[in-house]
Amino acid sequence: MTHHDDDQHTRKRGSTALTFEEKGVKLLRYWIQHNSDHADNYRRWAMELSQHQLPEVAALLEAAAELTLQINFSLNEALDLLPNDEENR
Repeated sequence: MTHHDDDQHTRKRGSTALTFEEKGVKLLRYWIQHNSDHADNYRRWAMELSQHQLPEVAALLEAAAELTLQINFSLNEALDLLPNDEENR
């Protein structure tokens, strides 16, 4: 899968096409994980930059990580509004 290839999340499950809601659930879960991975990377780099005496840059990356996780808050709220069954988790 490419970095931002969301098409895989809209493909057929077995021989049954996903419903629109199932596609939404899959996309939201993917985006949430994707953002979490980015936030982790930002934090790792912030630590590295801090250790290399670049605290201002590190602080900005920490802020970017927090903003990314705030986006996930909204995405999680959207996920909660979609009907989904536990087998898709």
